[in-house]
Amino acid sequence: MRKVIFFEVLSVMGSVLLFRGLWLLMDKLDWFNSAAGLLISLTLGIILMSWALRYIHKCLGKD
Repeated sequence: MRKVIFFEVLSVMGSVLLFRGLWLLMDKLDWFNSAAGLLISLTLGIILMSWALRYIHKCLGKD
């Protein structure tokens, strides 16, 4: 059980670093700061989040 907790913490820390790196990379690219870039990234984020949440609810049997 201790190994599972360790790897869960490691996963959270890795996710934070990944998110931070992606955020800083997108700040460096001018396209992501344009209106089109923001609209497309927002739309893609909503689609990906909706897809993931539907899958999670389906796996948990909460249809």
